[in-house]
Amino acid sequence: MSSDAAADYKNRQARNGTRGFELFALVCTSSFWPMPHTLSPCILPPAFQDAIRSFQHFYDSKHTGRKLIWRPDMGTVDLKVRFAARTHEINVGTYGAVVLCLFEKLGEGDSLGLQVR
Repeated sequence: MSSDAAADYKNRQARNGTRGFELFALVCTSSFWPMPHTLSPCILPPAFQDAIRSFQHFYDSKHTGRKLIWRPDMGTVDLKVRFAARTHEINVGTYGAVVLCLFEKLGEGDSLGLQVR
């Protein structure tokens, strides 16, 4: 069922235009893949949040009474990144992708800092 939903959503994305990336959501039931209910907080970039809202709307239109719980700790992201003069395609966990997205808008000589609480 999850692969059918993913294919339907991919077709919908193709009809509605792309947002610069493709979302593939794998829907598993907790009885199929038991997972702990505690999640580490993760603030996703706006583009990720838009994709989640889009899939959520699509899923809710097909299923009533079901609730999706998004698990960024279970996801991966394929990225094209440019380091110096070379472009690389890498696969990282969602948390790693969130960190790398922080560097997306940095200019030459800009830097980021981390404040530990």
